[in-house]
Amino acid sequence: MYNIAILRHGDANYKVQKVETEKTKFDDHEMENFKKFSHNFNDLQEENIHELVSNIHTYIKEHFETLKDKEIVIWTSPLGRTIQTTKILLEELQKSWLKVKSISVIDQLEEVKNFQRSILEAFANGWTCVVNGKQVTVDKEITNPQDLDISHYFLNNGFRKVNPGYLKQLWIYDDMQKIESYDEITERSKNTLYDTLKNIQNHEFIFLVTHQAFSDWIFLKKENYEKWWQKTWEIINFSEDELVSRV
Repeated sequence: MYNIAILRHGDANYKVQKVETEKTKFDDHEMENFKKFSHNFNDLQEENIHELVSNIHTYIKEHFETLKDKEIVIWTSPLGRTIQTTKILLEELQKSWLKVKSISVIDQLEEVKNFQRSILEAFANGWTCVVNGKQVTVDKEITNPQDLDISHYFLNNGFRKVNPGYLKQLWIYDDMQKIESYDEITERSKNTLYDTLKNIQNHEFIFLVTHQAFSDWIFLKKENYEKWWQKTWEIINFSEDELVSRV
C-alpha cells in the first residue's frame, strides 16, 4: 500500500506569493527552523484556521496507528497558503508525538502557473477586467458561448478556445497564453504523482500539501465523480490500487 495523503491548503487570502527558491528542504532536526521560515508566509483566513486544525487533528486521530510506525515526510507547494498549512500540519503531528522526517518545498506542487482569476472570471462572465493597467471589457458570446461557470470554464480550457484574433484585438493574447491550462496542470499533476510513487519507501508516509487544481485532477479520475472541486483543508488518502488506477 502507498502511504500517501493529499492535503489542500486552508481558506486563504491569496496575497502571499511563492517562495523564491526551486526547492528548500528541512530535515528532522530543522523543524523549528521551518516554523521560523514559514512565519512570513501567513496567508490563511484567521477565522477559518480552526477548521483546518480540526480536520488535521481528526485525520491524525483516525490514522494514528499507521502514522506512528512510519517516517513522515511532507512535500509542500511554494506558496504562502500551503506553507502556512504545512506549518499547522507539522504542529499537529508534533502534538501527537509523531516525528516528521523532512519537509520539502517543491515547485511541482504549485497552483496553476500565472493564474489570474480576475481575467478568467471576466472571460467566463463577460465582465470588465484590468490587464497591464488597461481596462478590458469582454464579450461573453465570444469568450464563453456555452455559458460555463468559472470552475468548468477552466476545467474545459475555455480561455484557450477563444479566437486568437479576438484576444489580440483586446491586447490580451500574450497574457492568456501564459496561464497554465487545465490540460497542462493535469500533465504536471500526473508527472508529480509518478515521481512520488517512484521515490516513496514502504517505511514512509508522505503528505502532499497542494492546491485545488492538483487535488481535483485526482478526483476526476474517480469513476462517476462529477464534482470537480474539493473543500479546502480536505485530506485525500489513497490505497495502492486507487493511486495506480488514477495516474
